Amino acid sequence: MDRIEDVESYIKEKLGSDWNQLQHNWQEYKEGEISRGEFVKAALKKVGKRFLGIFINTS
Repeated sequence: MDRIEDVESYIKEKLGSDWNQLQHNWQEYKEGEISRGEFVKAALKKVGKRFLGIFINTS
């Protein structure tokens, strides 16, 4: 996630309608209410391997 300039837009683009499931968690992450690790755990639980797959092989 650190290598991507606009993570929010990138996630929206790659996940499409699945982004709706993560919006609340993303907002919590941006506001510092949850850590990046907690956000990733929530995303994996809600979207599964599809979330992890969008960050593999990105440069």
